[in-house]
Amino acid sequence: MGWGAVIIRLAGRAYFPDISMLPNEDREQVFLTLGAEILNPFFFGFLLIAVLEPIMSSADSQLLVGSSAFIRDIYSKNDRQR
Repeated sequence: MGWGAVIIRLAGRAYFPDISMLPNEDREQVFLTLGAEILNPFFFGFLLIAVLEPIMSSADSQLLVGSSAFIRDIYSKNDRQR
């Protein structure tokens, strides 16, 4: 189980008792909002990196697979026409 997520949820619930205290009343903003409120900006930067790095890694992999499949389809189509 993701104990880190549970701890962030409980800390966010204690720090922001009302959902209207969050940006756009969005519960999914607890992690970043809590980090921005509590952490030094230097450490908050590391927190942002920890969130964005897996997103960028997944996007990079998806683009690589998509472009490889596209190019392979073009080469396969050209080989069949010869």
